[in-house]
Amino acid sequence: MSPSNTRQRRAALLAAHMSANDARLAKQATALEAHGYGVDFLSWEGATGPYPSLQGARLLPWRRALSLPFGNLLPSVAKRLFNAASQRHALQAALIAGQYDVVISSDPETLRPAAQAKKRGGYGLMYDAHEYYPDEVPNDAPRRAWVKRVHKQAGPQLDAFTSVNQAICDLYAQTDPELGHAKVVANASPSRPLPQDDGRLRARVGVAASDKILLFQGGLARDRGLHALVEAMDDAPPNWVAILMGSGALKEELRDKAGGRVVFIEPQKWDELHLWTAGADLGAVLYEGTCANQRLCSPNKLWEYPAAGVPLLASDLPFLGKMVSQHNIGISVKEPVTAQAISQTLAQITPQHLAAWRANAVEFSRSHSWETEAATFVVEVNHAASKARSDRPVLAPHGSKAR
Repeated sequence: MSPSNTRQRRAALLAAHMSANDARLAKQATALEAHGYGVDFLSWEGATGPYPSLQGARLLPWRRALSLPFGNLLPSVAKRLFNAASQRHALQAALIAGQYDVVISSDPETLRPAAQAKKRGGYGLMYDAHEYYPDEVPNDAPRRAWVKRVHKQAGPQLDAFTSVNQAICDLYAQTDPELGHAKVVANASPSRPLPQDDGRLRARVGVAASDKILLFQGGLARDRGLHALVEAMDDAPPNWVAILMGSGALKEELRDKAGGRVVFIEPQKWDELHLWTAGADLGAVLYEGTCANQRLCSPNKLWEYPAAGVPLLASDLPFLGKMVSQHNIGISVKEPVTAQAISQTLAQITPQHLAAWRANAVEFSRSHSWETEAATFVVEVNHAASKARSDRPVLAPHGSKAR
């Protein structure tokens, strides 16, 4: 085939909400680019950094009517319906015009329009479910029913299906068989040299060298054991200090409850996060088992802390607790996560424990790398792309850049 007849393969990564700190999408894009794909990120809202949004000119023209005087007469439910329809139309138009070989949806919000536009867009469709979406929001029966409808409608259109751990893949097989068999692509961290603690974390908060740091990094949201963590520091051993690195809806509420041994600092860029994390002695991953999605979660921090040489203080949840105990990379707090349980657990930890866990965490990170997961991811993407229109050549120079 002559060079003039070749074209670069193209992939679209979809998310209803997207940020520059979305580590999974960033890692996926890097893996695809290394295999010759041009990658576009498409999101409706929350897009920051290099990621474009579908807001603006591509929305349905009549959506502007909602901002006119008579638009205020419409019930709020009608406005939401108009907005939702407009968003779906915008995404479908972008996918059809994009000439993509493969479209990878990461949530049911984008899966629905991507499946509906698949025939006209001529692309292979992959669902990379970051969560167990039917139970993503605890006690929200209407959303659960909506997600189940989306999965039932979109399932026959899927060419590949992946999720974050085997427990969630198995649960999808039981409850949403129309999606097909899911392959595991874990949220592992990329291989990199173990970062050395350069003192930036302690210097930022003024923690003495003799103190131990319990670090939480991530969104300050509910069901992550943060209230218990903050309260626990009142009775924790006196040489422990908690640092909460992040932002979110609970920040002010947690500040009001926090004593003198709890410090809040701003979130850091993802590509520098490991350098900050390296200054901690223990990393908190205290998700609460409020629903199936929470009970079976495998958050990024399960890999990000060990990649920085930091062991875990984790909830004893079915997947998370099993990983911590199986690899001896920290200590688990029995459910339910309470302030008393956290403070008592910290009191049991010796310097010898921390040293052993740290060594195991480093080995865990070496043997559970993103590069291994990326290989599975790319195989599934290529499988989905092979379902694209047969008149598209798929050869591309290795290492081609995204447009």
